[in-house]
Order: sequence, then structure tokens, then C-alpha cells
Amino acid sequence: MLATIRNASAGMLLVALIGVAPAQTFVRVTDPQNEAAVTPGTNGYRGCAWIDHDQDGDEDLWVNRNLLYRNDGNGVFVNTHVAITAQNGLGSGGSWADYDNDGDPDLYISDSPRSALYRNDGNELFTQIDEGDIGATGHDYRGWSCAWGDYDSDGNVDLIITHPAGFLGNPAIPNFMFRNDGPPNYTFTRVTDSDVVTGLGAYTIGSFADFDLDGDLDFNIGSGPVSAPGVDYFYRNTFAQTGVAELVRWTGNNLTETPRDGQNINWIDYDNDGDLDCYITNYTAGFSNGRANDLYRNDGGVYVQITAGAIVTDRQVSLGNCWADFDNDGWLDCVVANESGTNKYYRNLGDGTFESLTTPFTVAGSFRCPASADYDNDGDLDLFITANGAAQGFYRNDLETGNFWSKFKLLGTESNRTAIGAVVRIKCLIGDDYVWQMREVNAQNSFCGHNSFAVHFGVLYAPQVDSVIIHWPSGLVETYTGLYVNQLYEFVEGAITTAEPTPPIATTHSLAAYPNPFNGAATIHYQLASNQTGRIEIRDVLGRLVLQYDQLAATGSVRFAPEGLASGTYLVALLDVQGRNTAPPFRLYYLK
Repeated sequence: MLATIRNASAGMLLVALIGVAPAQTFVRVTDPQNEAAVTPGTNGYRGCAWIDHDQDGDEDLWVNRNLLYRNDGNGVFVNTHVAITAQNGLGSGGSWADYDNDGDPDLYISDSPRSALYRNDGNELFTQIDEGDIGATGHDYRGWSCAWGDYDSDGNVDLIITHPAGFLGNPAIPNFMFRNDGPPNYTFTRVTDSDVVTGLGAYTIGSFADFDLDGDLDFNIGSGPVSAPGVDYFYRNTFAQTGVAELVRWTGNNLTETPRDGQNINWIDYDNDGDLDCYITNYTAGFSNGRANDLYRNDGGVYVQITAGAIVTDRQVSLGNCWADFDNDGWLDCVVANESGTNKYYRNLGDGTFESLTTPFTVAGSFRCPASADYDNDGDLDLFITANGAAQGFYRNDLETGNFWSKFKLLGTESNRTAIGAVVRIKCLIGDDYVWQMREVNAQNSFCGHNSFAVHFGVLYAPQVDSVIIHWPSGLVETYTGLYVNQLYEFVEGAITTAEPTPPIATTHSLAAYPNPFNGAATIHYQLASNQTGRIEIRDVLGRLVLQYDQLAATGSVRFAPEGLASGTYLVALLDVQGRNTAPPFRLYYLK
């Protein structure tokens, strides 16, 4: 039923029957109190990143050239005017991480005419680092993108900067790699003998990911030649096999040997089968109207190219891609930023295919970096997309489905403090089956920027998260069981002594239904804060009560099978014992 409901013909049938389709997910924010939403972009606005720079518990926004917006809550974002960018020019990309493990995130900006490291000293004060191998003064470190990752697994994040030969002035220079020497001074030593930094080429976005899931961070770089197709650059880390961390060029398969105009490479488990698949956006490479993007399904180490569906057949001038479960249904969706025309939202249908939705993004422009975070802490992921001029967009996710979620913040102790490279897996009931999902903490996963470090999962209407397994970069594996949904958990590495810690008391209420739309019966799932009872009311669009469920326990579900009711829209509300709405009511669509 669900697969049928989600196809295009069912969407038209829904409109014909009830005169309305489910509301679009994203709402473009234009509130003047949100300075990040109303500040126009320029040609220099390439990257952005969501980061809690002041560690106050909410997501702030960094947009390069280079602006840091503090999240003051209730949709208010204030430009801090911090002095981290005036000494730089173009501002191509940035990557955040707590390189000195002092509890706050620091920023590296890859740039032209030079790049620089900015240490976060708190109170919105940043200090440019000029000493040592990584110091900005006197060095020619022109870069397009940069990425933090602990490639040698010593608990300190290292840095790689990619240089796009022919794009940021002459002469062309190699990429740069810096090993973090750790405490007490957290200086850096430049690495000059790695495959990553030898040779010259037209490079775009470099990013770390443990794409073979052997416990150490690998690296990849989009080729980005523009004028003609070229192969991307993949480097496998030897640390897990030899005990010596080296990034060695990986070749010899259809993923590594296919010429393209690779820009942003992302490793994600889009089919929830436990391994990492690969998606690559393409720019032009000889095509006047763009080149289709590439998706490879990982079948046990064999990379099968997907050739059907709009996510791999749309020919556009694409740059950044952002993967997140925007509709909280347990499957990763994808947003692609295109330099010409409009952006694209590809919704994962859970059967290996995607539907292309254009409604969320109607503004045309020249887009670059999409990045996601739950900035309003309502459980669904919002978006910021950099662009030229007024096309630059701040999008709030107003998800109507009521689907449940789970969110985690990780704090490394033996691992790097930011927990970059940690892999989180959860098991819960998605539809009728128990499904494992997987996420990796990453500091470069869009076009010159990245998503929030908070690990977010949609869980559809699962009553709980049955298991959480965290693979820390240090090698420690920790397991939690029986966690509440619609909760934020903070996990500190090494802090548990049992595999089954007591979950915290639920403090929020939630409400969802599946399937929605439906044509027979729908199951309404709910959660009240612990030790409370309540009721569910179902009303028609005129506000008339059609059904009520009383004396509900704190967590459970009820079956709604309309008899004698017309097709149409019904409003579902969860109320406490005082009759107050405890969660936002949502629309339930009945197709008779």
C-alpha cells in the first residue's frame, strides 16, 4: 500500500479526491530577525556549516566570506561580526573541529590568496594561528576545500587541504596534509610523502570517510576538471591492516576508474543494508547543460552503478549534495544544489528508488552548498543553501507527518573531542520490519561545508529505539538499548559501564500515523510524557469531532478505520488529561 500511495498517480488521485496534497516539507524563511535568512549571497559564498560554536546547545550557522550567525532561539539568528575572515579573500571552504580538544570547535578556512586556522577562544573570539607548519603567515596554502579527520587514530584531528590547479592562481601547487602532534601544544607537522599530496591536478572537494568500515578514516577528492571528464581520487587507509596510517591511492574498479566531473563525494547507507554506498555530483565535463550525477550501491565491496531514476538521470550543473532523513521515515533523502536552475529534493522511497520533488525549491539561482541541521530543535532537519544574491536560502522543515526521530550528540575522550569518524548504528521498527540505520560523523560532506555534528535518525513511528551501537574512532564499541524516541541523548565516550543503561524519563510528546495517506485503516502512534495519560481526538476539516480515544497509556497506538466517513482530510490531536494539545495536530488523509 505504501509504495502505491507514494507514486505519482497516487499523488494526483489524492488531490482529486480530497482537493489537497500533503504540505511541502520546507518553508523558505524570510523573517528579518533571522539575519542569516535575509543576507544575500555573493560569488564568494561557496560553503557553509552548521556548528554549535558557543556550546549553548543549539545550532549556529557559518557561511563563508565569512559570516558566523549565532542562534538565539525562536528563529532569531544574529551576525556575530567575529574577526575570522577580514584577512582572507575568496573564502572557498571551511571545516570545523575541536583540534585542541578544549571543548569548543575551531575553524580552518581554505582560501585564496591564503588559507588559515582560527582557534576558538570562547566568547566569540577567534585567534589566527601563524606559528608552525600550519601557520598562515609566509605560506602559500591556497585551497579550495579542507577537511578535518583523525587519519592516524591518535585522538587528534588532522587536516587535508585540496588545491584546484588552474582555479586559484598560478603556479599550481600540491594538496596539503597536516598531522596534529597533539598535547600539550597541538602543533602540526606537514606531511609531504602521502599519495594525497603528490602530483598536480584539478581537485575540488576532499573529505574523510571510513568507506570500507574497517575502523580507520579513508579519503576521497572529486576530480572536477570541468573541460573534460577525469577520474576521481580515492585513498584507502592502511592503519587497520598494518598499524601504520598511510593514505594509498585506490584504483581498479568501476567507481574509481569512471571518468566524470566529480565535485562532492558522499558515502551513505541509503538502502540500510549495513555498508556505505557512494553518491557523486557532477558539474559539466563537456556537457553544455550539465552531467548526470552518479550513485553506486555497495554490494559487499562490489560497486554497482545505479542507472535509473531522476537522482542519476537529471542532467544539471550540480555542486553540493546533502544526505539526511528529512521526512523522518527511516531512509536517507538527498538534496542537490545546482548552479543553474533550481535545486532538487530526492525522497528515498525505501525500496532502492527515489522520487524527485520540486515543490520545496522554487527559487532559481546559482547554488552551491546545502547543509542540514535541526536548528529549531523540533526533531526534523532544516536546510541552508548558499547561492548568489537573493537566491541564497534558509529553509525550515515543517514536517506534517509527525514521524518520530532520535538524535545523539557525541563527545570523544580517547577519540577526538568532536568524535569525527564515529559510526552510529540504530535498530528499530520501520514499518513492519526491524531495520538497522547507520550514520558517520563528518566534517566535510557538502560543497565546501558540512552538516551538523549531531547524529539524527528518523524512525517513522517506532515506539522506541531498540539498540544503539557507537563505534568510536578509538576502537571502543558501546551499546545502548531501549531508548525513548523523540529525545536528544548526549553520549560521552567510555561513560557507561553496562550494556543496558536506564533510559531517561520522556519529557516530550509525539504523534504520528502510518500509512498517511491511507485507504482502509491507519495506525496512529503516540507518546505522552512519562506517567501521564491522555486522549486522541480526530476531527474533520470543519472542526467536528468524529472519533475519540480516551484513557490512553503513556505510549502506544490506536487503529483508525473510518466507517461511514467521507474521503478527505482529518485532523488528529493528542491531548493530556487537562484537555491541552501536547503535540502539534497533523493532517491524516483518507482515500476511500
